Amino acid sequence: MARRKWWVAASVLVVVALVTLVATALYIALPTKAASSKNAYMQPRWWAKYQVVSASNFTPLPNPGPHSSVKVGANINVSNEPGPQSETNIAINPANPRQIVAGSNEIFRLPMRGYFSSDGGATWGGVDLPLPPAIGTNGFDFGSDPGAA
Repeated sequence: MARRKWWVAASVLVVVALVTLVATALYIALPTKAASSKNAYMQPRWWAKYQVVSASNFTPLPNPGPHSSVKVGANINVSNEPGPQSETNIAINPANPRQIVAGSNEIFRLPMRGYFSSDGGATWGGVDLPLPPAIGTNGFDFGSDPGAA
């Protein structure tokens, strides 16, 4: 009798585990409703745009009008920091193309860096951008990707 109770308990446990596994798989695989929308989430927002521009019959719009280009020179080391920088970003003031700002993450030091030029990139200045304090006591600081606009 004890053996039969053990078998029933083990069978129930296996069934509960399988139901949980299937429910979790369905939860991950099936579309879910967006938190602020009544429509079911089906594809990423960019997906529809991607499908349009990758279609065989896609034709870009005609020339959108006047535009300008920026003349660039050779790459230069703006940071003058040892080692690599990552997640770089750069922006040029459209009203004054001689004003340029940039940013990067430092790999071997904690801060992000900001860079600036007021002479079209002939000379550059730089400044450490402070990181927010660490969340918790794990010893890891967290910043984000620098951005310039």
